[in-house]
Amino acid sequence: MKTGKFRLLLTCLILAFGPEGWAQTASNYVSQGQSYLAISNLASANLSFSNAVAISPTDPNGNFFYAATRLLVLPTQPAGSNFLTRIGVPILGRSIYDWTAELPTDTNGIVLAPTGVNANEFTAQLRTNILISLSGAISNLNAITATNFTVNLTTSETTMPAVTVDYGDIKLIQSAMYAGEYIMPGQQNSWVN
Repeated sequence: MKTGKFRLLLTCLILAFGPEGWAQTASNYVSQGQSYLAISNLASANLSFSNAVAISPTDPNGNFFYAATRLLVLPTQPAGSNFLTRIGVPILGRSIYDWTAELPTDTNGIVLAPTGVNANEFTAQLRTNILISLSGAISNLNAITATNFTVNLTTSETTMPAVTVDYGDIKLIQSAMYAGEYIMPGQQNSWVN
């Protein structure tokens, strides 16, 4: 009888106070994602930043990092990886941090056309994977509205010298993304009239 009451009391305490202590915040997810970036784990970093934005859609740090990683993971996601394999890009050397994989070439260094690959597959890959990620990244950057926004990236996060990104840099990156979106084959851009 005493054990039953203890379990009931313990269960009530856990239900009453536990979830608040276990809940992740957007800042927690951003910190977790940055830790993953520091060990070059882009997939886990991307998931953490995605979770940060899901919890707080206007979090500037979450949106900045999610915009970046959602594009950086494309070559390792199944659709991107399978496409690269299909066109002959070797798996070895496909690291975004040190990309050494190249398309196959003939003895003169001219890129060989992949066997059995239709040109429409390139357009489909652009439209169904790259364009969606690019548009999503633009939306993430649109969520950053504070003109005094800055984020410091460490050398472990970038594998290059440390850098500070500010609001002006965000707008420049966003402009390049809009240009990329505009040149996509068959893309109808609502912002161009």
